[in-house]
Order: sequence, then C-alpha cells, then structure tokens
Amino acid sequence: MHQAPLTQPAQRRILVVEDDSDLRHMLAEHLQDLPAVVQCERDGDAGLLAALGASWDLILLDIQMPKKTGLEVCQAIRSKGITTPVFF
Repeated sequence: MHQAPLTQPAQRRILVVEDDSDLRHMLAEHLQDLPAVVQCERDGDAGLLAALGASWDLILLDIQMPKKTGLEVCQAIRSKGITTPVFF
C-alpha cells in the first residue's frame, strides 16, 4: 500500500505596521508563537509597500503613524482590490 507523503500546512503570513517600537516588538514576539511568518514595518509608507508587495493572511495597522495613517494604508490597499483582513 502506497501512502501519499504528508505535507505541512502552508504557513500564515502576518504584517504588523506599528510606529511604537515597544508595542511592535511585543506584538511580533506574541505572534511568533503562532505557526506564522511575521513581518513588521514602522510607518505607513513602509507598511503600504509591504502590503502591496506580498500576499498576507492578516494585516495589523496602527491608526496614527508617520507618513501615512493606518486608515490611509487600508484605503490604498482596498483600492488595489486586496481583501486581506485588517485589524486596527
């Protein structure tokens, strides 16, 4: 009897965009416990580039950030047709 090899479930991808370094590191540390790849960015411009540059399962946005607010980032990614869940 031949069994198909077991495959690992795809790893989730989470983007964290937060300008407060302590909070950003704390969020990343807690999310690292999940079977997920976590990428952190520290301002709205960098967050928008990251959001548009890869596929994400979840995006965590701070509302008040330098360069672009979380709301502006969310509007920009939605205008590109990206429907990834976003939490503020």
